Amino acid sequence: MNLAQARTSKFTIRIGGLVSPQTRCLSSLKPTVENEYYVPRADRSGPNDSFVFNKLGDGRLARCARHSPTRELNFTPAHWERQKSVWLRFRAVRAIFHSSPFQRLMFPDLFAVGATATALSAYNTQVATNYMEQLTLHGSALAGATTAIGMLVAFRLNASYGRYDEGRKFWGEINNAARDLAGNACMWIEDPYQKDRMLKLIKAFPVINHFHLNGKGGHYMIPDDHPESAEKIYAEFHAELLDIYKDEEHEDFKYICSGYKQKIHLPLHVSSGMRRIIADNGAYVHAFYNKTMDEQVRRIVMCLGQAERVLRTPLPTDFTR
Repeated sequence: MNLAQARTSKFTIRIGGLVSPQTRCLSSLKPTVENEYYVPRADRSGPNDSFVFNKLGDGRLARCARHSPTRELNFTPAHWERQKSVWLRFRAVRAIFHSSPFQRLMFPDLFAVGATATALSAYNTQVATNYMEQLTLHGSALAGATTAIGMLVAFRLNASYGRYDEGRKFWGEINNAARDLAGNACMWIEDPYQKDRMLKLIKAFPVINHFHLNGKGGHYMIPDDHPESAEKIYAEFHAELLDIYKDEEHEDFKYICSGYKQKIHLPLHVSSGMRRIIADNGAYVHAFYNKTMDEQVRRIVMCLGQAERVLRTPLPTDFTR
């Protein structure tokens, strides 16, 4: 075993708690289905080729089902110019049946309201013989109910946007810390092999973290009720990771795929691997530089914990329905 292999084995044994990937069959790490959504960077002709857009051409991502929410990829100044157009209302009326809120509310919400209103009108006009038999509701009761519903909706919107804003800040901090760590690794890690490992782990961490927090890693088009949904998600994870490592024989690649299949806490294991590389670098550079890199790893782990807090803090059920 050469020095590079020995270092990699030390990484898998010390931080993994898994059977070393060298003792596992590589074929077991290959997904049984092909990935459908992730497009490798080398195959993209533009920055957004890995996304599927709707047919209206307004920059919104295609939805996997009628009840799925709308996802705007990026609201740019060009979109804002369209919002200020005097023809905006006319375009909205023309595209009302293609509107995602209308399609989501059409059934059962609008259908139930329309059916109830129709039945109530038919009863009051065709069945009730006098005013006393008609079903009516005083306007003050409706005003009180509207006020209460408005307060609940406002709380729900504020809570939802607050959680989204917090999560976006944590992702931005992970991005900034990863860039700082990559720059410092290029300057201060002397061993070329360990430097390459560190840079690949830094690139892999956001992918791993995305799948850890989101479950699908952003590939929301995969249906939950599909019998092979778990394997489809793993195929996308495998494809994204392979786009970083380029080699299925890389020990870190096999270790991460093994950890994903065993459902371990991969972000923590990868951050521990980064710290192991930094610790092994102590014989080459001053301890101050290694401490600086370790602080940047700590920033990444702190953001991971904060994102998990946002994800796992429940809202009162009255405000989530």
